[in-house]
Amino acid sequence: MDIFKGNRRLEEHTIHAVDWACYLRHNADGPISPFMFIYHNNQKRVNMLMTDQDPFEYAKVILEKSDKPYEQVVIGCEGFLGSNQNDKHDAIIVQGYDIAQEEGVSLAQIIKPKEKFGAFSKQGRVNFLGNPASLLPTSEPSEANFGIEEAGFTAMKLTVKDLHQYMVFITHENPSVVGNHMRRLLRSKLNSEESDQLNGRFEFSIPPETIQDKSFFKYIAHTLIQEEKAADYAQNWMDQNKRALQINVSLGEEIIIQEFEKNDTKASQNPGPVENPTPSTDEAHSPTDQAPKVQASKPWWKFW
Repeated sequence: MDIFKGNRRLEEHTIHAVDWACYLRHNADGPISPFMFIYHNNQKRVNMLMTDQDPFEYAKVILEKSDKPYEQVVIGCEGFLGSNQNDKHDAIIVQGYDIAQEEGVSLAQIIKPKEKFGAFSKQGRVNFLGNPASLLPTSEPSEANFGIEEAGFTAMKLTVKDLHQYMVFITHENPSVVGNHMRRLLRSKLNSEESDQLNGRFEFSIPPETIQDKSFFKYIAHTLIQEEKAADYAQNWMDQNKRALQINVSLGEEIIIQEFEKNDTKASQNPGPVENPTPSTDEAHSPTDQAPKVQASKPWWKFW
């Protein structure tokens, strides 16, 4: 199911907002302030929504009064998901809208807040809450622009003692996009029919001049690697092959994560072919999980 209805640009912006909200929350001792990203001609404006009411309705009022043009709007806040007071989960709630579509997309990431559990963590995958009616006035379909700037992606296979490892180069300004490509590469290779021929080592190199927010990217990298190594597919690969999954991440010359020494084993002088996969949009980070009890009963919400 394509919950974004082919709108890859809205997908990218909405997932970015989920990641950004989690980044803001992971070191905070209280709920984040609601925010709104407004996109026009590939430029983003950020509005903080200072309200104690429903931030989505508040955002709608702001947009109705605004005379500035926009094509897409993404709204994020913190709240609860659940069917009643005894069954509720702290969550990041994000809704994305495009003026060319009559429905938006509503997503939620369940979290464990730092002040309640001692450390922040995300619980499970992003949940799809539904396609709400658009908050925006719709335009003519001819004005729609659903395209995105594709990431530069190259994966080089190296052979070390008859086993393979990967050196991967990713170029994009959005840390969420870079992280999604890292996730897809790991899942693709460790789930492939030739996964038993891997030594478990992956090295990701990101040019620093392309990343807009380096602190945000470092959060994305650490969180992603932790989540993927704990995932069932990675645990199964390690159990079946009796090898560790080791991942290095660098931002230019700066080492973000180092789990193996780059030169501790000499690689083959004839590396394998360079690969430029174009992953489909329904893989990896695409939100497909359903929120707890959202289908069975009406969710209970509270917003700050």
